Amino acid sequence: MTDLNGSTVRADPQALAGAGKTALDFRQIVLATAGTLETAANKAATGLPGWQTASALTRLAQTWEKQSDALADRLGRTGGNLESTAQQYRSTEAANQAAFEGR
Repeated sequence: MTDLNGSTVRADPQALAGAGKTALDFRQIVLATAGTLETAANKAATGLPGWQTASALTRLAQTWEKQSDALADRLGRTGGNLESTAQQYRSTEAANQAAFEGR
């Protein structure tokens, strides 16, 4: 396949699958560690009743939770899409090879 400039474009299913696995591994890290900051911020907030810092820490924990959930979701979708694309390239190549070999 060529791009608009006439350059050859090649897909590397192994690299796509590897990138997908890496994204899914990072997703697991985000999920495993996300609660650490939330817990610490909420614990610190309970030790500062009535202080403006306490409400700021609570908001920080809520924002962190939303952002880490969004990041984990994006990494999961990206990783799954990369792995799926790699499999589709492999399947297409196998089907094309079989067609050329007359199988």
